[in-house]
Amino acid sequence: MNRHSVQILTVVLLAGLLLHNTLDTARIYRKLTRLNKELTFIPPGKEFEGMQEELSGIEKVGFLTDKNMSPEKNDGVFLKAQYALTPIMLDLNNTDHQYVILDCVNYFHALDLMKKADTAPVFTNDYGKILASKSQP
Repeated sequence: MNRHSVQILTVVLLAGLLLHNTLDTARIYRKLTRLNKELTFIPPGKEFEGMQEELSGIEKVGFLTDKNMSPEKNDGVFLKAQYALTPIMLDLNNTDHQYVILDCVNYFHALDLMKKADTAPVFTNDYGKILASKSQP
């Protein structure tokens, strides 16, 4: 094989590789475009839906979570809850209020936090967020 044939073969192989990559990229782009169209916008704090009605007339409630609330790991759930429940003020990690909202990884953690706070559930929404009330003496 002479040098000219090797160069032509190299160009053909590179063109084939470029075509393959272009088609692959186009396929991925079409998939991502279709997925983005199917995604819907979820308003901030939607997971606290239904709590506003239950807390009608209440000014402050406690907010307990078993999630990491450090600035590096916090996913903004507390701020979303505060936004969704405005004008009610949320008091993070405070159980001194009559009502406490619990945002836990699972119900077992929530039950444990309720027991420690001496509260009982009064409302649970479709997103698993729990509104608990202090036990009456």
